[in-house]
Amino acid sequence: MLTAAIERAQRLLADLESQQADLDRNPPKIAKVDLIVGREAMQNAIASTRRMLVALRAAEQVAVEQGIFEPRDDCGGTGADAGAGESDS
Repeated sequence: MLTAAIERAQRLLADLESQQADLDRNPPKIAKVDLIVGREAMQNAIASTRRMLVALRAAEQVAVEQGIFEPRDDCGGTGADAGAGESDS
């Protein structure tokens, strides 16, 4: 269950970041104030998702340390910043 939650959070973060990039490249033709509010809402959603991912990974680490959870090797690591701002370099 924890692994699935981490995977879903990673997908959500990637989707939100992709949507933000699309909106930055092609902003909708709406009032400037609405665009600013929308961008702020998107930034808040991304920040919240990153915090959730950090908390899930911390919970995973605690469970591993207590021997009640065995993480899968393909889950993307347990570092607090893993998955946030990843690049293909």
